[in-house]
Amino acid sequence: MARLRREFELSRRVSHPGIVSAIALGSHAGALFIVLPDDGAVALDERLRRVGPLPVAQVIEIALAVVDALEALHIHGILHKDIAPANIVMAPAQGLVRLIDFGIAADTVFERALAQGSPDPEGTLASMAPEQSGRLARDVDYRCDFYALGATLQELLTGAPPFGHISDPLQAVHAHLALAPHPVLALCPEAPPVLARLIARLLAKEPEHRYQSHHVLRRDLRAI
Repeated sequence: MARLRREFELSRRVSHPGIVSAIALGSHAGALFIVLPDDGAVALDERLRRVGPLPVAQVIEIALAVVDALEALHIHGILHKDIAPANIVMAPAQGLVRLIDFGIAADTVFERALAQGSPDPEGTLASMAPEQSGRLARDVDYRCDFYALGATLQELLTGAPPFGHISDPLQAVHAHLALAPHPVLALCPEAPPVLARLIARLLAKEPEHRYQSHHVLRRDLRAI
């Protein structure tokens, strides 16, 4: 119940067109529920199931929208911690791409413990950053969302996450900590090499080797 209340509060803290904010928090028969707006937007994992990998231009458009939304969150000290195709919704008719699901988001100002590596893997196995695995003695910061964005972009381009579809948590943790992602160009030859390099940088094991600012990441995406 506390987690649901926190999800409700965090989703409403930042007003941004790229973030779906909860409308209300209610209860029924002792169970809490969150009311979210529904404008017909479809989650990207559903689009992948329906149409397969997305065109390069559309992937870049989605990436830019997510970077803008993440910047708004990070400025307010909020880490999403679960960027994945299932948590990005798209309404093509309106040209909107937005983030949903703040279930494991962390407020780095007031919830310091939630910004540290959890003892158990958190988030979507296919896209969680190595520092979210609970196996590294280091804090989690905004760059965990960059890693997850890289994993998401690779899945949108190729139809599969960087390490394939892994259902076992231990295997997923090992892959994020120790294995090299499948090369983007081997799975999507039509992708621009510069985009493949950008994704590889986002997926660096060490946060220090990833992008360090939203501005530079946005600039590089626009230059493709």
